[in-house]
Amino acid sequence: MTLQEFMAQYPPKVPKKPHANDDEIRLLGSSDGVILVGPAPLETARKAHPNSKDADLARQLWVFSVAESAPSIPSIAERTVVVPPLQSGKVKHSNLTGGGKASCGGELWVDPANARKLYVNGASGRYGPDSEKELADAVAVFSGLGFETVNFGWDDVGPARFLRER
Repeated sequence: MTLQEFMAQYPPKVPKKPHANDDEIRLLGSSDGVILVGPAPLETARKAHPNSKDADLARQLWVFSVAESAPSIPSIAERTVVVPPLQSGKVKHSNLTGGGKASCGGELWVDPANARKLYVNGASGRYGPDSEKELADAVAVFSGLGFETVNFGWDDVGPARFLRER
């Protein structure tokens, strides 16, 4: 599935929850560390398996965005230090949209041994998928870019936030 096909099937929506402060809707850009996910591989400053001790520092937030003139997949490490500092101390998905609309969002990790392998979930309180199929379709967008993807899946209450090893 392409990003354009996904966005046609799942149109951009406003955030599901309001921002707690104006910093949560401050649009971050490339000078802050935002990268655009394109064809594999994905080079990031930190890579880690999502169940490793380094996972917290390597977690990347992603959204399917229409903030620019064309659909894109901006991503940023959640623990990126930006200037001026964010009030919450960490980046939010809404920092990738300026508080605007997105089709979906979640977290990803780049495998430390293979930058073509991504671990992807739909863990976003503002733009997370509304169904298991929507999450599978979102992960398929990354696969369509040439990534080997590992989907965290769905649990009883929504997108799984932790990878369960099989």
